[in-house]
Amino acid sequence: MVKNIGKLESKDCLHCAMKWLEEEPDEMASTAAKMFNVNVSSIRMCQLREGRQERNSRDILNQHGGNNLILTEAQEQAVF
Repeated sequence: MVKNIGKLESKDCLHCAMKWLEEEPDEMASTAAKMFNVNVSSIRMCQLREGRQERNSRDILNQHGGNNLILTEAQEQAVF
């Protein structure tokens, strides 16, 4: 557990809260929010986004963009 929570930035606090929730699956988001001084809605939104992530054809988690593939010559010909 992080002892100097007061000195951490909000993103760091959110990251610590999410990590703590992974280690303690029986705990609630509201408990982590109080411990790490984070908005409970921020934790829930982060959990929601993690649940919506999908893997692309290369078995990598999709992020916002960056999933364009370069076509081979055969694929280009098939498109034409």
